[in-house]
Amino acid sequence: MLVEALIAVMILGFSAAAIAMLLTASMQQNYLSEKYMLAGNLAQDLLDEIMGKPFYDPDSPGNLTPGPEAGETSRALLDNVDDYEGLVEAAGGLQLPDGSALDSPRLVNFSRTATAEYVQMPEQDPQDDPTFILVTVEVQDGSMPMAELKCLIGSVVGEAY
Repeated sequence: MLVEALIAVMILGFSAAAIAMLLTASMQQNYLSEKYMLAGNLAQDLLDEIMGKPFYDPDSPGNLTPGPEAGETSRALLDNVDDYEGLVEAAGGLQLPDGSALDSPRLVNFSRTATAEYVQMPEQDPQDDPTFILVTVEVQDGSMPMAELKCLIGSVVGEAY
């Protein structure tokens, strides 16, 4: 009878340990899923902001040099798609479109970058101005890549591919 009780206690112990391991794994998976969802939302928010800007710079439509122009010293002043070239928001420094801090304890390790490069289609005359900008937004949690979105934006109003 003592042996049977000992075996029953051992089986119960192993079962409890297995259930605890499953619960821990499930909690870790939920935590990671939440991080990926948050990163995807951060990437999509920045991409939506960029796509809402005009293709050509309103102040100098002929300027096709990627990156912000002189005087565009904050995110709130970026006024066209190519101004986001080289945008870097370090961990703990995420911003809203108006340049104010996006301060949530859940975002403290997240960082975002954006690139915007002019591209020409293969059939396009190389002498013509590029008619597309390839925008890439990347989000990282610490050193771990979490999300990357790419969008090909056309010079015709409303075109995104």
